[in-house]
Amino acid sequence: MLELVAVLVMLGLISTLGMLAVSGQLDQARLNHLAQSIANADRKERDASRKSPTAGSLTIDKSMKRLRYENSDHTIDLKDNLKIAELIIGSGKSNERSVIFSHAGQSSTYALRLESKRGAMRWIVIIGMTGQVLFNDDSNEVRSLLALGG
Repeated sequence: MLELVAVLVMLGLISTLGMLAVSGQLDQARLNHLAQSIANADRKERDASRKSPTAGSLTIDKSMKRLRYENSDHTIDLKDNLKIAELIIGSGKSNERSVIFSHAGQSSTYALRLESKRGAMRWIVIIGMTGQVLFNDDSNEVRSLLALGG
């Protein structure tokens, strides 16, 4: 009987560790999907701004749970377990929650730090002049990149 209890405890520990590993991978996959959605929406907003008589914009609401692209009329709502933890426009933190797109389809360089409730994190950096998208997990690298190109 004692051996059976020991085996059950070991199986419980192994399954718990396996569930934690899988849930971390799922969080990272959700963040990667969100980052790709933002990159696609940015591309669409740049194209729409080139065709529109008015400047475009990306606006992030105060709850940091919704992104709204003006000219492409596109909205991204974040799921409950994901959030935008930080927005950096140019070379430093900004109190603003909007990125403006010119008629040429250009914007300031900006970065969004995406997080899950369990602590998984992903940066998306969009180079304003070209619209090139970079994904990164290192905050120091992102800040250095923004300081160089800010």
